[in-house]
Amino acid sequence: MDLGTVFKLSLYGLTALVGCILGAAENQSWLPYGSLPFVFLGYAWCERTGPNRRARPRGMSDTLSSIFGFLALAVSTNEFFGGNPEGKLLAGTHLMVFLTWIVLLQAKTAYRCWLLLALGVLQVAVASVLTDGSWFGFCTVGYLCAAVWTLSVFSLYRAEQQFATAARVTADRQSATVSGDASVVATRDTSLLQSQAIGSVQHEAGGRWLSPRFVGGVALTSVTGLVVSALFFALVPRVWLGTPTGFSNEDLPGLKRRSVSGFSADVRLGDMGPILESLEPVLELKLFDPRTGGTIPPQVYAERMGLAEPLFRGAVLTTYRRGRWGSVRLNENDLQRLFPNYDSHSVRQEIRLEPIGTDVLFCLGRPMSLTDDRGQSSSRYQALTELAYRGPDFAKAGVVQYTVHSEMPPQRTPEPTGVKVSPAVQKLYKNSSYLVRNLEFPDELKRLAGLARSVVLEAQQRRGRTLTKIEVARALENHLLLSGQYKYSLDQSIDDASIDPVEDFLFNRKAGHCEYFASALVLMLRSRGIPARLVTGFKGGEVHSDSSLHVQQRFAHAWVEAWVDTNAWITLDGTPSEARSASVAEIATRRSVWTDVRSTLSGLWSENVVNITFDRQKEMIYAPLREVALSIWMTLQSLWPSPDTSLESFLRHLIDPRNWFSAGGAVTLLMLAAILWFVRNRPHWFRWVRWPWRGWRRSQPPAAQRWIGFYERFARLMQSRGLQREPAQTQHEFAAHAAQTLDLELRAANLNGVPCVVSELFYRVRFGDETLSDAEADQVESQLSFLEHALAPDPARQPVQNVVRSGAFQ
Repeated sequence: MDLGTVFKLSLYGLTALVGCILGAAENQSWLPYGSLPFVFLGYAWCERTGPNRRARPRGMSDTLSSIFGFLALAVSTNEFFGGNPEGKLLAGTHLMVFLTWIVLLQAKTAYRCWLLLALGVLQVAVASVLTDGSWFGFCTVGYLCAAVWTLSVFSLYRAEQQFATAARVTADRQSATVSGDASVVATRDTSLLQSQAIGSVQHEAGGRWLSPRFVGGVALTSVTGLVVSALFFALVPRVWLGTPTGFSNEDLPGLKRRSVSGFSADVRLGDMGPILESLEPVLELKLFDPRTGGTIPPQVYAERMGLAEPLFRGAVLTTYRRGRWGSVRLNENDLQRLFPNYDSHSVRQEIRLEPIGTDVLFCLGRPMSLTDDRGQSSSRYQALTELAYRGPDFAKAGVVQYTVHSEMPPQRTPEPTGVKVSPAVQKLYKNSSYLVRNLEFPDELKRLAGLARSVVLEAQQRRGRTLTKIEVARALENHLLLSGQYKYSLDQSIDDASIDPVEDFLFNRKAGHCEYFASALVLMLRSRGIPARLVTGFKGGEVHSDSSLHVQQRFAHAWVEAWVDTNAWITLDGTPSEARSASVAEIATRRSVWTDVRSTLSGLWSENVVNITFDRQKEMIYAPLREVALSIWMTLQSLWPSPDTSLESFLRHLIDPRNWFSAGGAVTLLMLAAILWFVRNRPHWFRWVRWPWRGWRRSQPPAAQRWIGFYERFARLMQSRGLQREPAQTQHEFAAHAAQTLDLELRAANLNGVPCVVSELFYRVRFGDETLSDAEADQVESQLSFLEHALAPDPARQPVQNVVRSGAFQ
């Protein structure tokens, strides 16, 4: 396979890889995957080879390319100014994809090859923003190796084209010289035309372009690039800058699947296909009794709160519009600091939280105080939602560990205690119209309101009296749980897209995920005048032998909180618990070695790459480096305490075996190895040094300095006879040409082999990094003197009887 074919295959393959990476990162559109058919079409059309191939490169014309370019710009502009907020983020990305398609269908000049490579880099950069999956790390490594290979082959391919052009020019000049001088034997050595040097690239006759040495060099370059990139990534401090652009992770299309497969602070209903449950870890919890100091089983604590399973509140959603729930914008004035004001009867919760893309600090119940692992009160409490958030000095990303104190319920209660609020918070509700916001009901949901009315009327007829608010709430909850009309399903597809997704769930499909049950219950409660809100978080978990609770993404859940009392939000859940528990348990049965490895890699990637913090950098990188640097410095100070005793201390340190396997021993070994390497491989650096044990003293420059000029002397001799090396000629080609042109004179002086021997010595010194002996240097100078005498313009001189010595001139 010729070099051009290898380069084109590498270029098209790299473009296909970029399309797959961007498509997997965007996750919501097929557009990036469209690069794959264009890759095959572009290669088949533009790079077709065969006996009937035209000399002119095939491809789309510039005029047609410009027309499609303007169309791509118009489509991207329309997407940017459309009503979809995702379009503003992806318009530029899709424009790059369109341009990639256009360039793939054009003839591949050097400029267009560079353009394809640049567009690929930009698309991979955009993909890094759209995803935080661990798969992207492996794909990036693969892309780096493929890009280094493609660039290396590209440079080699361009050099081959330059060599081919230079060879044609040299062949034409030699043909012209042969045809114009009948005294010169018409011979052409094609092997010489293949041995050329252009710039810093040297290609010998008969050599292969794609050699094992080249492949090894590309591999070494890729590994070096990965190492350097890893060092830059590890050493550059991570400083939290927030989100000045106004976009959060939930706004990025590529991250939607992560929110769907686990906890989500932004619930969206509609035709989104099946939900992909996840086994990724979320948090670990341990509960400690305030009186005994022993652990409390999480299930026992949940039952004392009136809950069937532990609930971890993560987001409180109030506003609803056409299948989408949102939260009330937080007011900074409502955020309060959580001070350590707990009493001796409070339960201590030790929590380890994985990075899941939220600032909420999860816990069981309402937190009375919260401190991080450094013992600092760095959390904030939002009274409207009763949630704790990371404070200004709390770690913004990565794994965090913190302690929460919450109240201990006196005994097990038959009803959920709910989230109690103080009179001050109730006053805040009234002033901010918060309860009114939790009564907002869309006017178009008339069928849902009618269903809620009929359910309540039926319950009143059975009881024979007007129901209280708590009884109304229980009647609506039981309708979803016990009527037998609704089933739990992970499929979020819809039957009728023309109506609201909640009404489609209640009257058409009658099967859905917990978010549908919770949304239906909230809206039905509001239609009956009961303030209600949707809460997302986690329900349940795996209890280990040490009474710790381990929660994974598969335990994500949505439920309802209703204001049916004067001072508390009561927890309601309309999702069939048995069906949900069976679904969650089934996810665990599909667990395998591969899922464990993938989960572990995902956790390592998220903790050490995506969400790495400056504190973690200090712990993992900066602190160990500082210790190593201090150890080396102390070792150097012990080796050289003063100029008088430095050598003695160094020798004493060197002969002591106890120091060989220490940091100081490693430093000493590296220093000795560096000195020996310089003395062995760079002897000319020490040529002016007097070595006592050898008696070296150079009174004159060594022979190595005379070698620099012997070929220049030969070139000046040839120039005196009208011969000058062309830029496209190698030294070997020029020597052969000179020997052929001056054949008669050189044979007469018995010097016909001198030009070729001079070029061979030049190659040894210039490219072989060899050192000629003094005898060889003197011999080449002597032969050049004979050659200078033989070529002198004196017709009366006698031929010089030269005796060729052995060695290089034999």
